[in-house]
Amino acid sequence: MAAIETFMFPRLEELDICDCPFLKNVPLTGHCSYLKKLYISKCKTLSKIRDGYKELEVLPITEGCSSLEKLSILGCENLSKIEDEFFSSTCLKELYLCHCSNLSSVPDLEGCFSLKILSINSYKELEVLLLTGRCSSLERLSIFGCEKLNKIRDGLFTSSLQNLSIDSCNELEVLSLPGRCSSLEKLSIFGCEKLSKIGDGLSTCACLKELGLYNCPNLSSIPNLEGIFSLQSLSINRCNELEVLPITGR
Repeated sequence: MAAIETFMFPRLEELDICDCPFLKNVPLTGHCSYLKKLYISKCKTLSKIRDGYKELEVLPITEGCSSLEKLSILGCENLSKIEDEFFSSTCLKELYLCHCSNLSSVPDLEGCFSLKILSINSYKELEVLLLTGRCSSLERLSIFGCEKLNKIRDGLFTSSLQNLSIDSCNELEVLSLPGRCSSLEKLSIFGCEKLSKIGDGLSTCACLKELGLYNCPNLSSIPNLEGIFSLQSLSINRCNELEVLPITGR
């Protein structure tokens, strides 16, 4: 597909770009103040997403997307960088970054105070999940198939977080859960082969209703669940090193 000439849709609300394997340039150079939903899927040639003037290669929205509520970037195998300035929308509520195997970092979400859902799927080069932004409204965090991920910084674990799911992150050894996860209702961990410890902060998650630990063969201990009176479902499967199940609460 040839590059699209510069165009401007000042009232554009939804943009969906799917299965354009040769697409390199979609120059939206106007002010996208009405844009609410942006989907990018299976654009294998995509190498960079940038908000700026020097490299208008991919998706340059140069004056911000102040109304953007949902952003999905899926299956862009050559995408290696997303500029932080792209995420300037204070209205952003849902962010899905999936199957972008060359991405090695998550953009700075500074200012995304409305973000409620963050899903990171198959970031094969991601080693440390560090968000410097203040995601004070984050309710659901899903991390799947990040093969090199070995650390999740505490900044993601906010008092608003309700649902945390981690799946197939084989290099993750410790899940640090600080005591401020006061709203956490569901924690699911699947197939994290090197995970050996879950932080003691789990003991302070008084709202926890569901805890699922599956195929974590090196997990040797679980924090004391005493005081978690709201727990309704506890599932533990194939945690071969686990010797004690600390259910001493009422």
